Amino acid sequence: NHMNPKYFTREQAEEIWERQGWCCAECGKGVSECYVPHHMKRRSQLTPADLENGPGGGVDNGVGLCVECHGRVHTGEIAGYNESGLHIDAE
Repeated sequence: NHMNPKYFTREQAEEIWERQGWCCAECGKGVSECYVPHHMKRRSQLTPADLENGPGGGVDNGVGLCVECHGRVHTGEIAGYNESGLHIDAE
């Protein structure tokens, strides 16, 4: 079963949501499912160096957003959840 390295694993998704207390980073609404985290650096922009941090560019490239807020980020209604806005520096 081949997995695309540009996508987060289930374990990574759970880690991202766990660190946020299973709440949306934008609206604070609690989530009951492990939704796919938003990639702050787009999957299409990930380089081999990014992927050295793990699938999807590593958990620091992910942010948990509820379905509604995630959609609003992708339509441009909400800003600040992409590499040029909210950037988490690697330590």
